[in-house]
Amino acid sequence: MRKLLDSNLPVKYSLMGRLGSTDITTDGFYDAGPVRPCDKVMTLEELSKQPVNQKQPILVANTAAEGKSRDPKEEDKQQQQQQQRDEDESQVQLERATERRWTPPCDAAFQSLVTDATSSVLTLPDPREQCVALARLVSEAMGGPVEVERLHGFHWELHLGELKFRRRSNLVPVGSVRKGIYCHRALLFKCLADRVGLSCTLVRGEYNRAWNEVLLPAAVAVAAATAAPAEVMTTQSAGLLYVVDLMHRPGSLLRANTPAAIQYQSI
Repeated sequence: MRKLLDSNLPVKYSLMGRLGSTDITTDGFYDAGPVRPCDKVMTLEELSKQPVNQKQPILVANTAAEGKSRDPKEEDKQQQQQQQRDEDESQVQLERATERRWTPPCDAAFQSLVTDATSSVLTLPDPREQCVALARLVSEAMGGPVEVERLHGFHWELHLGELKFRRRSNLVPVGSVRKGIYCHRALLFKCLADRVGLSCTLVRGEYNRAWNEVLLPAAVAVAAATAAPAEVMTTQSAGLLYVVDLMHRPGSLLRANTPAAIQYQSI
């Protein structure tokens, strides 16, 4: 069961409500919302065929161009078509069927964010600085910092509803979201972090809450064995777990299980 979930991260996130740092999202990842173990998790293509509804939009992270397959077998097939002038009818039908195959919507805005993250985050030498920079990039993309008492006036639901109506679809490319809250920002942070090689989790809470956890090395002062008691040296201890603030003070790292982190994770 675990191997099946590890090979289908959208299903894993819907069922388990958590992706670990080793769960690396790729093009086509989507958040269909939480489902019960007894329910079926629909594929992205199935979800795309549903009429527009009043539910939360299904966020999709995809940079691959529409209509283009990244399957090596398809590339080999195209090369064969160039070399072979005389194809039988079955090969022609197969190619036509391949061209009609459904693909997720391409998200140029998300691709631009990946490019920005690569150029601005990877140039920083310290993992802590990388987390802070990426958090601020995500916040700026989704409306900037929002104080808790001002959330009711942020109007994110109206914005997402307009995106669905404009696209005539329940699928919304994550890069197109300009007003996002906890669950939207956490998803974008995870997808960008996975593409730039920054380890983090994605955890779903209740009532549209979601957050990212990062494990960062902690510097501790340790008395040197041969030095005077007043002399200390700095070393690296086991990593410390932090929750990344993407909403209120973007870039703040909240030590896990502290009152500040718990408040961020709950209403």
